[in-house]
Amino acid sequence: MATGTSSTGNSGAIKFSTGDAFLGDPQYGKEKAGSGGSIQLSVGTGNYGDGGDVKIMAGSTTETADIRNPFRPVEAAGGSVDIASGASQESHSGEITISTPDAGSEGESGRLSLKTGEATMGMAGYIGE
Repeated sequence: MATGTSSTGNSGAIKFSTGDAFLGDPQYGKEKAGSGGSIQLSVGTGNYGDGGDVKIMAGSTTETADIRNPFRPVEAAGGSVDIASGASQESHSGEITISTPDAGSEGESGRLSLKTGEATMGMAGYIGE
């Protein structure tokens, strides 16, 4: 699944979503009942080779200073990746778990890395609240 390429504007978007769960007619303020749907993304298992990878990458930008107007600031930023758990009006918010499984009998457990980029002007990214 992919969107097309555009030479004059945005290239399009792909959205996956599930519906809400309601008791009665949601137009008339009936309370929700049941759980919202889930989206699961999984890849294959390797028999003799590695298991498949899941990569989530935001888009880059190639915008540079305009030679015809060098005083126009370049404001385009690379895309963001947001991961957020769900909120609850009266109970606990959802959890976010990032983990690597235990290693096999002759291997090492996978590494977990958090890294921000460097900056030549302005602040570099940070890890924290």
